[in-house]
Amino acid sequence: MARNREIENEDRVEDEYDQLIEDSDYGFIISSSGELKTFFCPDNIENWPPKEIVKIFKIFKITNLDEILPMSSSIH
Repeated sequence: MARNREIENEDRVEDEYDQLIEDSDYGFIISSSGELKTFFCPDNIENWPPKEIVKIFKIFKITNLDEILPMSSSIH
């Protein structure tokens, strides 16, 4: 019975994230020690990321965004 509640809670949390996160959003997963574990971004970025996003990447010493972001063009 406890396992069923756990699964229900996981499904509820996943549904909440699905409602909150949009196709144009960026997200960063940071470990408890402050290391960048992963990030997500829009599938096809039309424009250079907002300066706030670029600042977050710089905090983690990621400066060559052309290599990691799915840019639809090289115009910045």
